[in-house]
Amino acid sequence: GSGGSADFSYALVRYGGDDNICCGQSRANVYNNGGTLSIANSTTSNSSVYGIKTASGTTTIVETAIADNGSRGILQSGGVTTVASSTISNNVFGIDASGGTLSVSNTTFSGNPSGAATISSGVSTFSHTNNFATSTGKKFLMTGNISADRSWSADNIPFVIDNQITIEAGKTLTIGPGTVVKLSSNNAWLQVS
Repeated sequence: GSGGSADFSYALVRYGGDDNICCGQSRANVYNNGGTLSIANSTTSNSSVYGIKTASGTTTIVETAIADNGSRGILQSGGVTTVASSTISNNVFGIDASGGTLSVSNTTFSGNPSGAATISSGVSTFSHTNNFATSTGKKFLMTGNISADRSWSADNIPFVIDNQITIEAGKTLTIGPGTVVKLSSNNAWLQVS
């Protein structure tokens, strides 16, 4: 509920995230729907769907392992999520963000075949620094049109476009020095309108 708080420290949270869609279930081991959630020095794993889900509120994840979840390590549709000094591994996607504000720093991604993170145009701010990805899924997959000013900056993980992304009229995409942007195929391009 809105306004509550939870603080996980040195905790092990596993085996939740029912994959049946019913009754407003969160489908996650831990779900923030408007409160303040802090997870530190912990592990959330083996959810049938999502390790951690944020729909609204503030979620802070520090020095935590998010692993072996059936779909996404972290799903963010809104709110503010900060991930620092953590390990996100063996999920389909490490992070899937479609809204809100996302900050990721000093985090290692491995074995997430669909990408370290997929970031849609609904994310108002995506900040990142000093992250690493190994093995499969070494990419920040960018989706959706650029409908607000955006900046992509250099990190140890490339930005990947696998479809058309249009920079809408009057909007600016700034790609900083040293930033790697890859197009996944001849069906991918960046269009300026």
